[in-house]
Amino acid sequence: MAGVTFKEVTFNEAAQQIMSKQAHGLPKTGAQCKNKWTLLKLTYHAILAYCSRSGCHWDDEHGANINGPAAETVWEEIVSKKSNIHLKPFKNSGWPFYLKMEQILPHHSSAQGNAVYNPTVLALQDEPLVASLSSAPPDVSARMLNAGVSGVMHPPVPSLLPVSPHQSCPDIN
Repeated sequence: MAGVTFKEVTFNEAAQQIMSKQAHGLPKTGAQCKNKWTLLKLTYHAILAYCSRSGCHWDDEHGANINGPAAETVWEEIVSKKSNIHLKPFKNSGWPFYLKMEQILPHHSSAQGNAVYNPTVLALQDEPLVASLSSAPPDVSARMLNAGVSGVMHPPVPSLLPVSPHQSCPDIN
C-alpha cells in the first residue's frame, strides 16, 4: 500500500503511550495500533479517490453530502465496490481525521518519479523500438548502420542512482 509505513517498534511505542493515557478498557498492543493505522490509511485513500472523481463532492462536515435519488444511485454504485467500502460511513457525515491524515499522508505520498518500479515500463524496455532511418539524413543513417545499430534503438533506462550528491548509495556488495 502506498504511503507512510512505520516499523514495529513505533507501533509498540504508540501502544505504550496510549496505555499511559488510557482511563478504561483493555490495554492496546502494537499490532492493534498497526491495524488501526492501516484502516486510517485505507479510509484516507478511499476519500482521496472519491474526491478525484468528476462531479463528486466532499467536505469535512457533511462528507459526500448525498442528497436526492440521482446522487443516491451514484453513491450506492460507488460504495458497492470492495475498494470503496471504507467510504460507507461518510455518506452524509465528515471524517474528523481527514485533515490530520492529510498532514501525514500528502496527496502524492506514494513513490513517484523515474526510478519507481513500474512493470509496464519494464515490459516496454524489453521490446526494441525500430528507428526510422529513412527520415534521417544519409550521413546519420550510415553512421548508425556502421556502428552496428541496424535501425534498432532501445529507450533510455532511468538511473537508479541518487540525484543529489548528498544522498548516499546503498552498498551493493
